[in-house]
Amino acid sequence: MITQDLIRQLNECIATGNIIGKSFFIARENNFQQCPVECAELGNGSGGRRTFIKQLELLLPLISEDFSIIHKLLIPEVKNLIDVPHHCINEFPFGGITVLLSVIVEELRQKEMSDKKKSVHKIFISHSSKDKDLIESFVDILLRLGIGIKSEDIFCTSIEEMGIKNGEDIRTHIQSNVNGCDYAFLMISSAYQKSEICLNEMGAVWAYDKKVKTFILPDVDFRSIGWLYDIKKASKINDSIALDSLYEDMTGYYKLPQKTGEWGRQREIFLNKLNDTKKITYSRI
Repeated sequence: MITQDLIRQLNECIATGNIIGKSFFIARENNFQQCPVECAELGNGSGGRRTFIKQLELLLPLISEDFSIIHKLLIPEVKNLIDVPHHCINEFPFGGITVLLSVIVEELRQKEMSDKKKSVHKIFISHSSKDKDLIESFVDILLRLGIGIKSEDIFCTSIEEMGIKNGEDIRTHIQSNVNGCDYAFLMISSAYQKSEICLNEMGAVWAYDKKVKTFILPDVDFRSIGWLYDIKKASKINDSIALDSLYEDMTGYYKLPQKTGEWGRQREIFLNKLNDTKKITYSRI
């Protein structure tokens, strides 16, 4: 069952329980001589103990696997819920039940928050799929080996393990990763400039006001990128100074150990590979 649906059902059961709980205060004032209407077994099933028991019966199978310990605790409490001689809610097991249900809701919400954090990557790379070879080298050599960024922290649609999984909505996934990322890379090429999807990603990146790193690929020059060049927001992908600045920025931001010797070696491997057109194929005008 989807977490949100289970949380909704739990909250509905807790809400019914709260109605009954309020009735206990009224019952005490009357010395329990007459059950309040809120706790009564309403014929239409719209509230009271009948609804509460039905809700519990539906919930128990849904939590038996993921919350087995709480499920075992609930079983005897539910059995003791009804005071058989008076057919009223037994106050003591009732209180234990509502507390246990609230614990499940809190655990589900914590898990949901944790899953959301895991699903959002720290680095978003906007690029054209036609530039896949170059982007893979940038990610593997510079980001992972050179800087020390983990694969699971990078969202890159052209790299299978870093992209969108089967069944996920591409628009929602991209939007959530753009919104949640720390850094957004815009890898501008001729193919990128002709892609509506890429240009939409670029707009989203600027709209969310992220730390943006814009690199222009070998088939594009500064004159063709317009306002990005005018505001000094772009660097050549083969600019050693710009790459070194990226290294300093990212290792500082993520508090990663600085291994300048290893970084220099990986940077040169990348630049040499970049110049070797037999090993890297990038889109051309």
